[in-house]
Amino acid sequence: MQLTQQHKEEIKTFIRQKEKQLGSQTAVSTFLEISTGTLSQMLNDEYKAKGDSMWLQVGTKLGWRIGIGEDNKGWQIAANTHDCKVIIKLLNDAKSMSLFMPISDYAGIGKSTPLKYYAQLHQDSGAVFYIKCREWGKTEFLNHLTRQIGLNLGRGFKTHDEILDCIIGFFSDRASMKPLLIIDEYDKLKAPSKRVLIPLYNELEDVLSVVVAGTEHLKTEIKAGVTRKGKGYDEIDSRLGREYMTLMGSSLNDIREMCKVNGLVDADMVKGIFEELKPVRKMIKVKTEQGEKEVQVRVATDLRRLKRIVQREQLKQLK
Repeated sequence: MQLTQQHKEEIKTFIRQKEKQLGSQTAVSTFLEISTGTLSQMLNDEYKAKGDSMWLQVGTKLGWRIGIGEDNKGWQIAANTHDCKVIIKLLNDAKSMSLFMPISDYAGIGKSTPLKYYAQLHQDSGAVFYIKCREWGKTEFLNHLTRQIGLNLGRGFKTHDEILDCIIGFFSDRASMKPLLIIDEYDKLKAPSKRVLIPLYNELEDVLSVVVAGTEHLKTEIKAGVTRKGKGYDEIDSRLGREYMTLMGSSLNDIREMCKVNGLVDADMVKGIFEELKPVRKMIKVKTEQGEKEVQVRVATDLRRLKRIVQREQLKQLK
């Protein structure tokens, strides 16, 4: 794949946005795992290496993709859907009150997109950080976290406690900014990695806010760990408030909004898409003039499938 100068200018814009978030080019180079010299050369059009592999590596890590600067192609987010607004409110509440809060619900229901959207929306603030986890042990998790926040640990070996102290110091220095750490797919972490939450809370209570998100197994695992008195589970459960947010799912109106921002507006088509998603019935609480009552709604619970269906219909329109 050969990149044009316009593509490189787009990637440089992403680099500068990341610099605003992390505070320096040094922090960005740490995040990108490249040298400060290479980064400086790229920004100043002095990078002379043949091929575009470095540009592609940097762009991919920053979330850039081909076409992002061309009429904003790609999957578009509808921020006014019910669950998106609920998650954004949770993030705002957590940040304003320096709370540790969990979201635990089924895969595909729509957790990650609002979390990433919020982080992107606040990337210039230097106070909101997002990390998406894998099945990492403690060393891997701490190393990925330090890179994600742009924290340079310097040379030489550091113990887990030393790395953790550096992370705690990083967030302590930003106390006036009310920092928020979003840990997505927290349920995938191995148990020792999950327990990192305990010292973060102990040392940064009323300074740092943390929102963790995972599938329904997140709540199941932690509650089961509490029952069997597994190491650290009661402490994690306590610090997360022992209550786990779940989502409603996407109503027909929500699906209509998501289709609309992605160019599908035909009413019959949208209704057909909604039915193709095999909506389920749920009881939810709503506020009325007479007080709170429960009503039944039909909602779709797999937004990954929605994305595929919408893309299928978009391709049909191009033919």
